[in-house]
Amino acid sequence: MENQQDNAAIEAFKEVLQLDPGYLGAEANIGLALSNLDKHDQALEYFRNAYEKFPNNATILVSFGNSLIRNNKPHLAIELVGSYLKAHPYNVTACSFMAHALNEIDDEHLVAELHDFDSFLFKTNAAYSSAIKNADAFNKQCAKYVLKHPSLVNATTSVTTIKGQQTSELGTDPGSPIRELKKFIEEAFTEYAQLNLDGSRFPWAGCSFSDFSLNIWGCALDRGGHQDPHIHPNAWVSGVFYPQLPDIIGQNPHDNAGYIEFGRTEKRYFQSNEPRTRLIKPELGMLILFPSYFSHATIPFDSNQKRISIAFDLCPIG
Repeated sequence: MENQQDNAAIEAFKEVLQLDPGYLGAEANIGLALSNLDKHDQALEYFRNAYEKFPNNATILVSFGNSLIRNNKPHLAIELVGSYLKAHPYNVTACSFMAHALNEIDDEHLVAELHDFDSFLFKTNAAYSSAIKNADAFNKQCAKYVLKHPSLVNATTSVTTIKGQQTSELGTDPGSPIRELKKFIEEAFTEYAQLNLDGSRFPWAGCSFSDFSLNIWGCALDRGGHQDPHIHPNAWVSGVFYPQLPDIIGQNPHDNAGYIEFGRTEKRYFQSNEPRTRLIKPELGMLILFPSYFSHATIPFDSNQKRISIAFDLCPIG
């Protein structure tokens, strides 16, 4: 059935190309369908043509790069993405893919520079924040706010959340606990931006909170719930806050259930080498900041208690 769908997609997009040779995504979609059919050499040529037509499109870029890796040409993929990053410094999609491509050639040093978890993962807690008077009460208010929010619905297949619910934007209600959360995020980001980060590669270094728009949304995971590896391509810095966690998290030192993991390869990419990753055990009131190109996922857990998090993006203005 899948083969039939891919073959039908190929024929449909070929017809589109005959009508409009410059149609965005037509050749890339043919490439994806050919990849699904394991016709990787043919797919590579369609991705190459697509990128030649749309050299500023990061999605087409990484599809082309992924096809190069699949065709045993990872060094060409690295050269390709490196050239793109010279023209588009700190493009989140390209930075994330570069870490993956470098891992495919076992360049541990350069991967460690991009995925410098010790330097670029920042943790704090509501209990330490001057913006929060009572951390326990604040955590409970935030968890209740997410669960009662009218936009909370079961996550669809279009997002990375599995067995859970997500809200839409939470930052528009001035009377909610999100007001205090915004102050907490600002406080944390101000400290994060002053750390000894490489400003040429990480442009948020030295920035002020007012240089960004803040997008906030809630997530509630049920038993077995998790999030697949993903990035936040429209932001520079992303983060997550934990107002409610199942008791099971961290009870067994040999079990990573409910943890957040950084560095895991996105499922859309071909992978032959195990990536460099970092696991963090969530704690009540914990807030984590990280570069938006850090691919991140969560580990499934076995509990009837919900795992509630509030995620956010700092997107550059202008």
